[in-house]
Amino acid sequence: MNINIILDPEYICKELSEETSALRVCNLFMMLKHKSNIIIIQDKDKKITKNILHQLAYNFENMENQDFIDAQIFITELAKGTNQYDFITDEPHQEDMKKFIQNLKNKNYPLKFVISDKDLDQDIKSYSIDKNFGEIVKLLEKHSKKHIVTDNEELKNDKKTNVVNFDEYKKILFHTFWCSDEITIVAKEFYDGFFNKENFFRTSNRRRYEEGFKFLFECFKEIEKLTKKKLLIKIISGLKPKYIREVFKFEGKKNVDELFDFINQINKNFSFELRLIRWDVGDEIEIGEGHGRRIYSDYGGFDTGYMPFEIHGENPKKGGIFTKDTNFAWIDEESILDWTKIGNIISSRPS
Repeated sequence: MNINIILDPEYICKELSEETSALRVCNLFMMLKHKSNIIIIQDKDKKITKNILHQLAYNFENMENQDFIDAQIFITELAKGTNQYDFITDEPHQEDMKKFIQNLKNKNYPLKFVISDKDLDQDIKSYSIDKNFGEIVKLLEKHSKKHIVTDNEELKNDKKTNVVNFDEYKKILFHTFWCSDEITIVAKEFYDGFFNKENFFRTSNRRRYEEGFKFLFECFKEIEKLTKKKLLIKIISGLKPKYIREVFKFEGKKNVDELFDFINQINKNFSFELRLIRWDVGDEIEIGEGHGRRIYSDYGGFDTGYMPFEIHGENPKKGGIFTKDTNFAWIDEESILDWTKIGNIISSRPS
């Protein structure tokens, strides 16, 4: 998942005042630059990064050290607001880190840790660069690996795997997508499952999908308060070429309207787009993809075991609908599925 970081400018500027500790700071910045699962949380006027940039330029203006130059470029990108993995809040800094952090907490910004040598908040852990650099690296690595989502007690006790329950999964989804204007869900089997020929499976799938979407949308309900924009959710599903030729041309419009109406009625607070594409699995001739099963935004996302909203099963012997084990693994920008290369759009809503 994304790790949401705050930089303490007073601490970092102090470290930049001496060459040895400044190199540690630069190493941290370069590590953060090359990690895709971080979001650096900035104040409204970007004073935090501007103060750090000023200190870096002041101390090492005449030094030919590539580490300092690279760090200066990175901080300059942050100060300009052109770095992909940062978010500018609506909260001013006012030279008071404790108050800044508390104000962010009051507005429900999801904070993970602070780069500082001071304990600035009882709920937010502080990491100093000289003592905790290794811990920071391990934390970022851990959250970029595959996680199992389960309520199974036996799996929860397995210390060798990254296991979270469904409540923890909700927090992870929010921590990852909280600053996104658009979220894309790629789910090849959505259309097929919704219109399954067998009545039991068709009815069951629709119930499961509705519960799964409600689960996701519950994670996203606070996003608009932070971004000040209505969230757009794009859903990409696939149709087999044979189905398009033999069936879809007769019932396609009606089915697509029904599928889009199904999504819209679950939550009125978001905007939705639905796209159905010609989906090949891929071979020596056709470009394709096995399943898709991704959820992502400009801030990264996940490859999921099932479709992102397919987290419920149904078994009459188990008492109806229940959560079933799934998993997720971090994907960066290079691993996000380019569905436009799989096949052409067959139908979309809104048209």
